[in-house]
Amino acid sequence: MRIVLNIKELLEEGKINQGEYDNLYSLSKNQTGSLALNLLVGFGIIMVCLGVITLTQSASTGLIMGLLTFLIGLFVKFRGNKEWSVLSSCCSISGILIFLGGMNMWLFEAYESDTDFLLLANYSQILTTVILIASSVFLMSNILAALSTLSIAYLTGAGTSYFTGSYTLSVSSPVITIVIFSALAFFLYYLSRSILSRYENILITGSRTSILVANFGFWVGSLWGGGEELEVSPELISIAWALALVGFAVWGWRANRRWVVTVSSIFGAIHFYTQWFTILEMEPASVVIGGVIAIGIGICIKRLDSTMKAK
Repeated sequence: MRIVLNIKELLEEGKINQGEYDNLYSLSKNQTGSLALNLLVGFGIIMVCLGVITLTQSASTGLIMGLLTFLIGLFVKFRGNKEWSVLSSCCSISGILIFLGGMNMWLFEAYESDTDFLLLANYSQILTTVILIASSVFLMSNILAALSTLSIAYLTGAGTSYFTGSYTLSVSSPVITIVIFSALAFFLYYLSRSILSRYENILITGSRTSILVANFGFWVGSLWGGGEELEVSPELISIAWALALVGFAVWGWRANRRWVVTVSSIFGAIHFYTQWFTILEMEPASVVIGGVIAIGIGICIKRLDSTMKAK
């Protein structure tokens, strides 16, 4: 179990003496140095792998280097001590991602000429999702758990893109995305509190990522409606989103879940401003009034967070 303490503040408040402060401070410096060494070695291994892949420009090289990096991580995990845990995680997770990149390159090189592109992309994404889920459970990795959820989102039609100076978020089927990821969030949360409690951390990470994806579905749906499959008006989705955020925030408050209350507040503000400027447009008066409301919302969130800390 990891506990975060502000030892300088504890010393000033008289809760620890100077000797205890010096001892804890020396331990923290040792851990900081160990972390820096782990990261340096880990990034060095990853850069070597990426350099070799770039030089060869071969999908098979990506597969081999990814697998090799993953095996190095496993070797350090089972043969090393706790001081090298960061290096183990760095190599294992990076190895999985490099392997997936090489795998997808190999699939498209091998079958692109004989297979429909969209069908091949779906098969590739399904295989990627399965590997991410399995590796997140095996490595108990929160990063891979979050990526697994985002990979599922891609299968439902969500995605991002970039072009010069701009980033875009797309959700082709907002209602389907909302339903699937709302259900997934509750399901993963239920599992984390019951039969699979040993996997609580990665299940909670998956649940939280699902909540974010569901809110993005609400956001896009509140502007463009339910998508081609389901013709639901933006107004209806806007109302449903507001009610869902209020209900979610109330549950978080009663269960003393600060993350839930914070996320509900953030997306509540996003929802408010999205509708505010959609209706009133970017007029000077609406911007001023919106800024005043933003200050009020910020003060309320701060007070609410302080209250929950005390609770």
